[in-house]
Amino acid sequence: MTADKYQSDRRRVVGAAFAGIASGVGLAVGTAATGPSPASAGVGTGSRPLRITVAAADAPAYIKADANYVCTGTDDQIAINAAIAEAATGPIAGSSERALNAVELSGGQFYCSGAVLLRSGVDVMGAGMYASVLRAVGITTATGAGTRVGLVKLFDLNTHGCGLHGFTLEGGGTGGGTCDALVYCNDGSANPTGYPYTSPDPDCYAYNLFIRGFRTAGVGGAGRNGLYAETDMRGTFFHSCNVRDCSGDGVVLNGTPDSHVDRIHIGGIDGYGVNVSSGNNKVTNCKAYYCNIAGMRLAGGRGTFTCLEVQDSVVGFDISGTPAVVAGLTADTCREDGVIIQGTGLSLDGFQVFWRSGGRYTSQLRGVTFTGSPAEVTAIGRVATNGITTKVSGAPGANSFVRVAGGALYAVG
Repeated sequence: MTADKYQSDRRRVVGAAFAGIASGVGLAVGTAATGPSPASAGVGTGSRPLRITVAAADAPAYIKADANYVCTGTDDQIAINAAIAEAATGPIAGSSERALNAVELSGGQFYCSGAVLLRSGVDVMGAGMYASVLRAVGITTATGAGTRVGLVKLFDLNTHGCGLHGFTLEGGGTGGGTCDALVYCNDGSANPTGYPYTSPDPDCYAYNLFIRGFRTAGVGGAGRNGLYAETDMRGTFFHSCNVRDCSGDGVVLNGTPDSHVDRIHIGGIDGYGVNVSSGNNKVTNCKAYYCNIAGMRLAGGRGTFTCLEVQDSVVGFDISGTPAVVAGLTADTCREDGVIIQGTGLSLDGFQVFWRSGGRYTSQLRGVTFTGSPAEVTAIGRVATNGITTKVSGAPGANSFVRVAGGALYAVG
């Protein structure tokens, strides 16, 4: 069999019914590539490829010729959602263990006037972080799980075991609408079932994403966010992403216990670079800079936060969630506070706070600030006093052990 014959034979007609599953609309907007029927496949007798492919309107002709769906450059989420719906079909509807395919998008621009909706068990991959671009176009209506408006969302509150990677998520400025980049939402009263069969955890993920341009006003004038997980999205994994230019927060864990944020670079944020308000989460190996409220707000108890840096932000770290273990913090040139400690029972082992010449701010007000005399605090680190007006502000409460080097030693306990 020739290579050309094999490529031709493994293609098949994708029925318009799959587009109907996703949106109730036929394939007028996203068309399916044509080819021989599944029965003529040259390898095996199955009717499905390993991956269902979607080509962008600006993809090369040879990619379009072998794609299962071809977008037109208008309402491209319809074709993408049809491919995801097809991939999710299996013996048990909604079971991530029984999804039959992955979905792969070509490089190019995908213009989305509505959300791309992920379904259980389906892995959606792009051609690379900067090669495949999902571009928001006037998205102002919430579809899928939850009430937030998003460019990428989950199909419903029982969606689990899925995610996407290898994309740019482009907010489109004022033309993009009011959407966040990615929103994952679950409902505690409808915990996912099916993978494993007794699991209450959604276990969704997103990685290798470049997120930018969500800077304009969102719903009700609020900010637009980068990666947003809420409402019992247990087991969420966000990692290896760049988040830029958001009018809200860069990464949000809001009611999402047992989740992980790792290796995310965040800059140009009007709110918090990282905002954690739920318990038992892990944030590691991340950097936030040019954040206009604080680089990182760590407000969830029972958390572990390590190897983190904030640079050129109004506040470095605002830590109120306890008990928590925090280690290896760098606060580089903040306008107000390097580290704020608010909660009882914090263990902070190893931090550096300093101001540098030539940074965003000409001076810094405070190094470490204790708010409300938090008790049982263990904190060991350094504040370099050059350019910082007050080395330590406030004081820890009872049963604390604190050592802050830099100039005269600050010691409690």
